[in-house]
Amino acid sequence: MPVTSAHARSWASEAAGVSYELGRPDYPAELNDLLGEYAGVGPTSRIADVAAGTGKLTRVLARRPCTLIAVEPMPGMRSQLRRAVPAALAVAGTAEALPLRTASIDTITVAQAFHWFHIERASRELRRVLAPGGNLVLVNNTQISTEPLGGRLWRVLQRFEELAPRPEGTRGWRPRLESAGDFEHWGHFELRHEQVLANPTELEARFMSVSFVLLLSEADRARLAAAVREVASDHYPIRFPLRTVIDIGRRAAGPA
Repeated sequence: MPVTSAHARSWASEAAGVSYELGRPDYPAELNDLLGEYAGVGPTSRIADVAAGTGKLTRVLARRPCTLIAVEPMPGMRSQLRRAVPAALAVAGTAEALPLRTASIDTITVAQAFHWFHIERASRELRRVLAPGGNLVLVNNTQISTEPLGGRLWRVLQRFEELAPRPEGTRGWRPRLESAGDFEHWGHFELRHEQVLANPTELEARFMSVSFVLLLSEADRARLAAAVREVASDHYPIRFPLRTVIDIGRRAAGPA
């Protein structure tokens, strides 16, 4: 799905970027060790964080020596990214049309975003900019439903999802990526993680920054916020257990 998707464009505004930055989870610091061991990331590596958003993954990558470029199409997200990770070069662009030279990057990371891409076009473009032997690293946080309070909160969100425009299609992207043949020798890894929301403002930002919520009417968004606050009551801090899933694929051999 290209960034022309209404759901993907929902983060274009400055306010949406602020909400995303406040409410969305980060990524575990241990990810850097994993990338060093299994993706060959080191001090001389050239890394492109594609669809970087507000820099949730970019700031983890910036903790180690490397040349770091963050590519993000939405101005509201990119504004937050530049504030959060000044060490990275933040540029506008999409996964289907990257502003990067052929074979100029050693590692590409994509966090919580590949399902928005036009899979085949993005796959070809990512392979184009990767140097031979380079790696594509996919990072996704997934919820672990172990806490009763968390379960009740997510059920509230699901009720409101029925009121939003349906996305053009975000499921089934992984088999399509593998069948495109641009990457091979996939490795799969998982890390335990957690998001802690300290107060009602952070909790509301977590739910109000969801793409389909941004497309709801103002009245429905207000109803959702009220419902979330009611369920949460005074049970702060609220902890959401997460599983951070990392998939690493090697650029297929041959010319770009």
